[in-house]
Amino acid sequence: MLSPLLRGLAVVLILGAVAPAQTQSRAYEGGRACPHIITDMVPGLTVNMPQRRLAHVEIRHCDAVGAPMQVVAWKQGADAPSTVLDIARFSYGPLLMDGNVFVMVFPGPYDSIVVVQYQHGEPRVVFTDSTHAAIWLATTDRGVEVTIDDGKGGRIVKTFAVNINELAAPQ
Repeated sequence: MLSPLLRGLAVVLILGAVAPAQTQSRAYEGGRACPHIITDMVPGLTVNMPQRRLAHVEIRHCDAVGAPMQVVAWKQGADAPSTVLDIARFSYGPLLMDGNVFVMVFPGPYDSIVVVQYQHGEPRVVFTDSTHAAIWLATTDRGVEVTIDDGKGGRIVKTFAVNINELAAPQ
């Protein structure tokens, strides 16, 4: 288990601009990942393995005007992505990566939240939501927490267990 200080270092925060639309689960360009990699989140490096062959999650953009962004997740050693998820936005907001958990927020009239978690080496979209409410991302001793203001004075908290060993398939 990482110390709270080291876990905090796993946080990457990048702010983006506002853009409209909603999350979609089909791949924009006929099932293919769009060509432009905007951000590539790689949880670690391995000796003698190029970065592109490691488990990682990318945010991409397509060529067409008004085309969506995409969340593209890769298994370790894969030649093609395992997951391609369209996000009908033009920018991204806060990002958090800790071990096998990747959280992305895409701002707009409704902010879209996407959580990708690697399980037995496979990237899985384990949570998506859209909200007008405030969103907080944090790492804790329990894992990665996504907290959403419910608009009624309460909060919805989703916790995703962190296990770096889940990035690769069991041998």
